[in-house]
Amino acid sequence: MKKDLFFCFTPLQVLIAKSIILSDDYEGGQPECYVFALSDSKRYQHYYQLIEPLCSKAEFVTSLPSFPFYLTWLKEWFADSDYRNIYMASIDSVYVQFVLSWAGFEEVRTFDDGTANILESSKYYRDEPGIGPKLKSLIWSAFGNRYSKKRIINKSSVHFTLYPGFQNLIENLKPVSLNLSGIDSGFEKKKDRILVFVGTVLKDVIQGTGDQSLLIERIRAYYLEQSKYDAVYLPHPRDEFDYFPEIPKRESTLIAEEVIFEFLNEYEEIDLVGFGSSTQFNLMAQ
Repeated sequence: MKKDLFFCFTPLQVLIAKSIILSDDYEGGQPECYVFALSDSKRYQHYYQLIEPLCSKAEFVTSLPSFPFYLTWLKEWFADSDYRNIYMASIDSVYVQFVLSWAGFEEVRTFDDGTANILESSKYYRDEPGIGPKLKSLIWSAFGNRYSKKRIINKSSVHFTLYPGFQNLIENLKPVSLNLSGIDSGFEKKKDRILVFVGTVLKDVIQGTGDQSLLIERIRAYYLEQSKYDAVYLPHPRDEFDYFPEIPKRESTLIAEEVIFEFLNEYEEIDLVGFGSSTQFNLMAQ
């Protein structure tokens, strides 16, 4: 029987891939999985270890040489391979596009890359203008890349989504859940409520035109100082500076969704405050 192949680039993508593999109607047996980690961090290691036992073959990739030298590695692993289905979320990844160009497969199947699939402001909805991106595309094409973001979208036979009630970049939607309910919350709660502030990359929010210190003070005044309950700050993985030292900062190898769900072991209610992040969208469906 042909194997399935999964590509994951973030811990959230690993969780979604794990949910697909463990779903009742998944017929791919033990697939192959490649986790391309941005860093060799404890968080990435944790999620890789969750999916590794479910796979016939798994690889944790922390670095590849620059173009065109990584093509040798990709060809060695994937050229002339033949898979049943290839699953991915990062449809703009040139690694994935080269693999689709060289490997044999029956179907392309996609799943959500956080909220990037449903927010029209995300990179997946934008065509990159300018000479630079077009030149890159031509060079990649000359080296054998026959795929693009648009072609993957059109090729996808099934798209697994965390947000079935929202319009998605890709059609043929099939709901999937993160299955966070597996966390034990069966014992008696000790406290009433906690405010969880989900951090973001502040420089992206203000986009170079706003006053970061003013934004921090407004958050402190409108949310943190007004809270009559416990409060905790969850920093963003790409911006872990402690902007609110007056409240505890929660550091964990888990992604924010699972950290927040753990608070249900201790608290009856959670006030979730943030900037409309994928974490908040993901928890809406739980």
